[in-house]
Amino acid sequence: MSDHGDAEHAEFSEEDIHVVSTQGNVSREEAVKALAAASGDPLAALIELGR
Repeated sequence: MSDHGDAEHAEFSEEDIHVVSTQGNVSREEAVKALAAASGDPLAALIELGR
């Protein structure tokens, strides 16, 4: 078992993950991936998800 997923979640606030997940209509895991790709910027993550 890996703790990699937990480490990713620790990089972003629960609020940012929740906002991206609900506003982007994606799973928590997809929201974390989008935040990672957007350097932690929730707005940029949402814009990227909309493409």
